[in-house]
Amino acid sequence: MSDPLTLPELNRLVCLMREAFAFKAGLMAKDPLAEYIQNPKITPFLSESLALQLIARGEIIPGMTNLRLGGREEADIVATDRTGQSIAIEVKGTGSGAWVFLSDKDYVADFLLWIFFDDFFEIPSKETIEIYLVKPRQIPERRTRITLGTLTKMLGNNINKVEINLERFLELA
Repeated sequence: MSDPLTLPELNRLVCLMREAFAFKAGLMAKDPLAEYIQNPKITPFLSESLALQLIARGEIIPGMTNLRLGGREEADIVATDRTGQSIAIEVKGTGSGAWVFLSDKDYVADFLLWIFFDDFFEIPSKETIEIYLVKPRQIPERRTRITLGTLTKMLGNNINKVEINLERFLELA
């Protein structure tokens, strides 16, 4: 697996994503048929690199060390907790659609980290994103497709939500 993006690289990629969304919005302003063009995909490499950087800096899941992006057969992020145990972290990143596919690998991970960008890329003045942290074994029904709303209803108090000022975080670079 590649090395995760650094904070300066994440900052640049976020700017490029905002440009891509702005381009689509410009097309829609020129021609109503552009409505049928899908928004750019939020690449897993962006979400996974961002999650790794947030964990490494103690913003979420404190106490993790030896962080690295996993390979094809591993979790998205592999870390070591305070007791020396290997921890598997699966990462999902979504825009305003707020739905994901869950695989068997997601359900056996120690943590499922859902980065909800919402309309962050579409609104240049927006600074914050939300991160939802769950233990996937606590999801009562096994499903392949799930919305963030359904997940939060199912888990209630068993879901941790953190708001991150992404603009400020990326300025650390």
